[in-house]
Amino acid sequence: MVHAANLLKVPLRLVPVQITKVRNKDRDEEFDIYIGRGTPWGNPFPIGKGGTGDDRATVIEKYRQHFKENVLTDPKMVNAILGLKGTRLGCHCSPLPCHGDIIAEFLNTYEHGNSNEDGE
Repeated sequence: MVHAANLLKVPLRLVPVQITKVRNKDRDEEFDIYIGRGTPWGNPFPIGKGGTGDDRATVIEKYRQHFKENVLTDPKMVNAILGLKGTRLGCHCSPLPCHGDIIAEFLNTYEHGNSNEDGE
């Protein structure tokens, strides 16, 4: 890409990208902020124990709806969540699917006031 820009005499600007990742806090993986239960970012929908209640996929989908309806519609929450951009989010779930993946995906697609408004 740099070579093509030189050939075309097009100015090239490199922009640093902040990537947000979800890390497992229980496996000694370094993380910057815990996003599990008891925090503003925790998934309020628990996985059912002993075969009762919702499975992982269902509670993550419920969190996606919660994120769209309650977080993305609240300017204070959006501002607070933008403070997590570029950080390593700690949760118990990773590397399994996690509600933190929804947060990370939102942050990784957010650009200058625009993002996928579905939180997907």
